[in-house]
Amino acid sequence: MPDRRLAQNTSAWTCSRVHAPVRLAPEKQNAGSASQRVRGRLHASTAAFHTSAMWAAIHCTAQDSTSTRRAFEQAQDTMLRADPADYRPVWMLAFYDQAELDSLVLSAYLALGDYPAAEYHAHRCLSALRPHMVRSRAIATTRLAHAQLAQGAADAATAAAMTVTANAATQHARVARMLQEFGAALRATAPRTATVQTWTEHVATWRTTV
Repeated sequence: MPDRRLAQNTSAWTCSRVHAPVRLAPEKQNAGSASQRVRGRLHASTAAFHTSAMWAAIHCTAQDSTSTRRAFEQAQDTMLRADPADYRPVWMLAFYDQAELDSLVLSAYLALGDYPAAEYHAHRCLSALRPHMVRSRAIATTRLAHAQLAQGAADAATAAAMTVTANAATQHARVARMLQEFGAALRATAPRTATVQTWTEHVATWRTTV
């Protein structure tokens, strides 16, 4: 099973991510010019997204899987109802997309111990991430590996973890810590196996490729 500390760290990080401030209050969405009203609706949608995600994180911390699922479904519905043709400020385009939502869902289900659901959202997140988001991809991939390992798929989990680039594995402290935790969980789950040896040899290559 993945190290319990990963679930605790994941839960805490999820809560911190979804408490980011929303720039405009929803009640202002009908005020001002037509342009301001469009922007107001977008901000209101963002507020609803974050409110749902916030409650999901709270329920996740409380180990309430049903309420976590319901809150994230509300966040997904909010995102799907948004008109893609509407103007969106740069800060919204940079952070609030489908990959972000699936990343939050992934971390929540991993913390809850619902590993099949975590794996499903990991794949969704990875398919939606933009190419330049290297660190986010490394984090989602490592979480995917943890979810697969927790289901007993050591070979698949190791293969996934090995796709994290050497640069991401060594230059980003958070990614490095998560991969260390993965290695410890792998050794505990499949001790003295060829899979562990493969992982150990792979990690050693980071010292010569970076």
